[in-house]
Amino acid sequence: MALDKERYSFSDFRFTEFLYLNKHARTMFANSKLESIAHQRDISTLNGYDAFCVEDTKQCSLFSAFGEPYLIDQTHLSVAGLHIFGKWFFEDLIKALQRSKSER
Repeated sequence: MALDKERYSFSDFRFTEFLYLNKHARTMFANSKLESIAHQRDISTLNGYDAFCVEDTKQCSLFSAFGEPYLIDQTHLSVAGLHIFGKWFFEDLIKALQRSKSER
């Protein structure tokens, strides 16, 4: 059964909200545990979830505008996903380093 791209959109609010709700509980539980341990040891963390999901709007985007998936399974990025994640990671890493430098 082929997906009718005219009828369904990977950027549709209902779809991106479904992705957010589906990934949120599992991801947030694991991330909160890791962040708690890191905080106890004064270690900064970056949350990769933020590369694809926006907490304020409660939406996740796991497909490009062309329908390319960003993930190939639960834990591995596709080439398209690597481009999105890489850009986010670089920008967030720079912000984290700047915060760390200003805290010293």
